[in-house]
Amino acid sequence: MNNDNGVVDETYQRIYGATQFSLLKQFRKERHYPQLRSISLNELNEFTYWLFKYRIKMRDKSCVASDTKKALTKLHEILELKVGPVRPYAPEG
Repeated sequence: MNNDNGVVDETYQRIYGATQFSLLKQFRKERHYPQLRSISLNELNEFTYWLFKYRIKMRDKSCVASDTKKALTKLHEILELKVGPVRPYAPEG
């Protein structure tokens, strides 16, 4: 988990209110994981989900909803650029 000249920490600070390092340290403490310098793919997946729950718990609900809507809109735009127009799912019948 490289720190690209502070960009990662600035992003984490803006989204979660803390640095990536401090959040990872808190995550590992809660899970009773060793404080290592590296991270496995499995642990990274757990950390990512933990961050999601942490953000929902710590942030204003309306901000989380607004940010989620913005992210989904952006994801939809990216998918359209890659694969063409994406139609919403409509069950048959």
